[in-house]
Amino acid sequence: MEVEIAKDLKVGLGDELVFDLQGVPIATRVASLREVEWRRIHPNFFVLFPLGVLEGAPAMQVLVTRVASSDDSARMQREVVKAFPNVSVIDLTLVLEP
Repeated sequence: MEVEIAKDLKVGLGDELVFDLQGVPIATRVASLREVEWRRIHPNFFVLFPLGVLEGAPAMQVLVTRVASSDDSARMQREVVKAFPNVSVIDLTLVLEP
């Protein structure tokens, strides 16, 4: 668990938590704390689970890419959505532009 989130939740090593993942309760224990550099632009998470914990829970996939231009980005997004209609595409270039 990320250190600052643990502080906010007032939990520490060994504490037990139950996460509700789209209606599926997942009981777990805080086994480690970690620091995260949130200013870096890459996928990161407040909580990490070991193998065997989340396999039965509802899930989503995240794909991060870097493309050369907005035209290439639009083309890639169209192809992804055409192949996988239930996928949401978020163009972080738009978020990062000043």
